[in-house]
Amino acid sequence: MKMKIIIPAALGLLILFSTALWVIQKAGQERGRLPLLYELPSFEFTTADSQKFGLNQLSGKISLFDFIYTSCPGPCPRMSATMAVLYEQFSDAAQVQFVSVSVDPGRDSLSVLRRYRRQYGVIDQRWFFLQAPIEAVIRLYEEGFHLGGFLPVEHSTKFILVDDRGRIRGYYDSTDAMSMNILRTHIVELIRMMK
Repeated sequence: MKMKIIIPAALGLLILFSTALWVIQKAGQERGRLPLLYELPSFEFTTADSQKFGLNQLSGKISLFDFIYTSCPGPCPRMSATMAVLYEQFSDAAQVQFVSVSVDPGRDSLSVLRRYRRQYGVIDQRWFFLQAPIEAVIRLYEEGFHLGGFLPVEHSTKFILVDDRGRIRGYYDSTDAMSMNILRTHIVELIRMMK
């Protein structure tokens, strides 16, 4: 009689244990995958060096975007300083580039953007500062990156990770250390996926 109870109970526990293992394994796999959030639309902006920059320049590169303006008295200097740390940390990763888009093109002329990038130690073609007419900036900001807020003052403080095919893979709070750690992990993961 006891064996009739023990065998089904043991079998039930084995099934429960196997199911739990499967769920844990699946969760681990999903955590390792970056979501595909949005595809960026076509755009064409101008770099601080008067070069065109659009979707073609994202192809084959992992890009980290932010939206700033050089006369910003609030979060922009902190955002740029954080971006500068990432720029330095990934200096050996040729497939990673950084892109800062001005949300105040009326004041942020190309020469102002060149001066601003020098403040943050940009010495190569891995960190681009972009400018475009405000209508194009708003379109890309709202429809491409799905961000909100009245520009320039209420611009987002998020960093946006874009893969080598122009697809948004994540948004990260530039003011939060934990979020920046996750971002670093995700950049490394995308580099690995490109190999």
